[in-house]
Amino acid sequence: MSNAIELDIGFSPCPNDTFIFDALIHQRIDTAPFRFRPQIADVEELNKRGFAQKHPITKLSFYAYLLLKDRYDLLDSGAALGFGCGPLLVARKIRGQGIGEYNPISPEIGIVSPDWIRDARIAVPGRYTTAYLLLQIWQGKRGRAEFVRFDEILPGVASGKYDAGLVIHEGRFVYQKYNCLKIVDLGQWWESETGLPLPLGCIALRR
Repeated sequence: MSNAIELDIGFSPCPNDTFIFDALIHQRIDTAPFRFRPQIADVEELNKRGFAQKHPITKLSFYAYLLLKDRYDLLDSGAALGFGCGPLLVARKIRGQGIGEYNPISPEIGIVSPDWIRDARIAVPGRYTTAYLLLQIWQGKRGRAEFVRFDEILPGVASGKYDAGLVIHEGRFVYQKYNCLKIVDLGQWWESETGLPLPLGCIALRR
């Protein structure tokens, strides 16, 4: 494409992002006079780049977008909202008995006790992620959040580095392989509280 106007477009390496941007990036559809250059990064890194207004088009967590709505416009397509797709709070099983051994969970309702979570070190996939906002709403801002890249959370919980972890993306489906137990499905909690789909990520255009 000669005389193309090249634009950076930021998105994460998770499968839904790579799928929806495939045709644009590989010019399978006519986008003249524009050509898009992929800038692939973890969603929290994209959120941080959003605050710096680095990319003209970018994926953002909805939480980050709310903080950036005076700098970015929300696009009509590409957002991730849904039922049954929210973040999970997980913790390591102890001596084969699970975290119930030190009783952070009420077996009847499956909720972490405030006393346990107040002092827990919780690995979180980013300060500006929707997952972290949801955790704060659910737990009343108790606990000690430690911000790490999403793919480092489960190994960190499994090794005992963190007491619990907030898992997103494919971590929702593989946490048991890391000898972890689900404490609460925050997406399910959101749905029961609001009856609405959980807004996770969106695509935004820099103003």
